[in-house]
Order: sequence, then C-alpha cells, then structure tokens
Amino acid sequence: MRKREVCVSGMGLITPLGIGSKKFWKNLLSGRTGIQTTNIFKFPVDPEETPLHMAAPLDFQPISGADATLPEDLYWGDRLLYHATQRAIDDAGLGSLPTDTAVIIGGGASSTLNIEEFETQLALDIAQNRPLTKLPLGILSSEKILANAFGLHGPKLMVATACSSSSLALGHAYDLVSMGECSLALVGCADTLCQLTHSGFYGLKSIAPDRCKPFDENRRGISIGEAAIVLILEPSERVHRRKKQAYCTLNGYSANCDAERMTSPDETGEAWMRLMQKALANASVLPQDVGYVCAHGTGTVVNDLTESKSIQQVFGTDSATP
Repeated sequence: MRKREVCVSGMGLITPLGIGSKKFWKNLLSGRTGIQTTNIFKFPVDPEETPLHMAAPLDFQPISGADATLPEDLYWGDRLLYHATQRAIDDAGLGSLPTDTAVIIGGGASSTLNIEEFETQLALDIAQNRPLTKLPLGILSSEKILANAFGLHGPKLMVATACSSSSLALGHAYDLVSMGECSLALVGCADTLCQLTHSGFYGLKSIAPDRCKPFDENRRGISIGEAAIVLILEPSERVHRRKKQAYCTLNGYSANCDAERMTSPDETGEAWMRLMQKALANASVLPQDVGYVCAHGTGTVVNDLTESKSIQQVFGTDSATP
C-alpha cells in the first residue's frame, strides 16, 4: 500500500514563552527564557536551596466561558490540551474536524499537582472531620476527553513513556494518517509542574541551580517546565486543495528502547546512533541533507556527552554538521 504524504497544517501552543506559534517563535529567537524562581511547589525548605525553586511555570488564563462545556473538575493539564487543540484547529483554517479524526496524546506527570493538592486537602478534611473533597476526573484520559469535546470517533491513544511520550505519539499519528486509517490526526502533549517530578530530579541532583545549559562546559542539570502543544496532521493533498500553507512535511521516524538504565543512557551512544541511522533510512534522507537536529539536551553531564557522541558518529564533526 502506498503511503500518503503527511504534513503539519496547524499548531496550537501554550508555553511559558508565549501563547501561539508566532509569539513563541519571536520570544525564542530573541533569547527569552521562561525559567524563573517559583513557589508553586510550596516546599518547606531553605529558600536558599535554589534548585528546588527553579522552573518554567505557565502564565495562562483561559478567556471566560471559552471552555464552559468542559467538566468543572477537569484536570488542569487536560484543560490546557483543550485550549491548545482549539488553537491548532483555528491555525489550520479548519471550521470543524472529520469525525474519524485520530486523537493521539503523549502523557507525562500532567496534572499530578491536582492529585497532590487533593491529597493535602483530603488530609485536612479527615483531620477536621469535614465532608471529604471530591477527586477530580480520572487520570490518563486526555485523549478521551478531547475526543468527546470535539465529537471525534477515530483512533484514540495515550502514550506514556516519560520524555519520549510526545515524539512517539507524533510517530504513531503519522503512521495512522499516512496509511489512511483516519482523515487527519490531533497529536500533542501537555505536562504540568508537580512536586513528584521536580523533587525526584532534585533527589538525583539533576536540577540546574539557575537554568538549563545544554552541551555547555559548565552545565549542571535540567530545568522543569510546563506547556501544552497540539499539532494537526493532514495528508498533503488535502492541505493543497484548501490552498493552505503547511508548516512542514513529515518524512519518517524510528523508535526503540535501549533498556540500559532508568536514569541514564548507554554511554557509548551506539543505541542512539543506530536509531538516527534507521530514521534517516526510513525517511530516505542522507546525513548531509539534515540542517537541524533537535537534541534531548537535558543539560546533565552524562546525557549531553552521550548524545554528542551519537550525533557526531552519524553526522561527523566538521563545520557542516547541523
């Protein structure tokens, strides 16, 4: 079966660097950062422990009534996904979506903060003999919530593989659209700040004390942030018929799991090298054709060193390397 060419026709972004692709891109090019000190975690620690208070929180307030049809006790991450989806649909110039549209969402610790706040409130309710607080709607149901909100009956999937969740969701959505399993696909991810993730990385001594500096000689760790991003994937021929300018065409991908360790990769870089080589082969692209590599770039010593090795093994070390 001949695969259909697939492109990104719409984009909805809610990020610490701005709302919408244009504002985000402008702030990114100007060198702005969303990383700052924050008290969102309310950790009872010495305020001088700066890594515990460094993060990139969102500053987003939905327009009053814009999500009135959603359940009142919806998780914050799912609410963000809804607004990002609406922005992506508008950006793609689509008045509505075909009912067979796929909804593929990458999940992380999104809205765990809601659970943490619930647990705190529940403990207070019990201690003070008050009626118990109601738990918000079920976890890991983002794809179902979006499908219900937009009247969609196509394939639905939640991918939860930590940092690779959104990339794997994008790959699966690409497969569905290219093989004609659906007319188009909503694909994206939302992640929100929570104590669990932040304190976990802090315990591993992986949180940067100021801000993340990937591949820098003085790098000291990662910076945790929150955002919601949704893309519209469409067959290119459909986009051309609408005379819409697409953002890009998707040519191929590859995925694996090296299963080395939970907190650090195979330091030889060979697993990542083979993965990139397979992705290039699947997309029928040569290394010299690549102009940009979007690295994981955690800013940790081992990850950046390993990633640098694998990129150099695939693309070389001369000045033409992307």
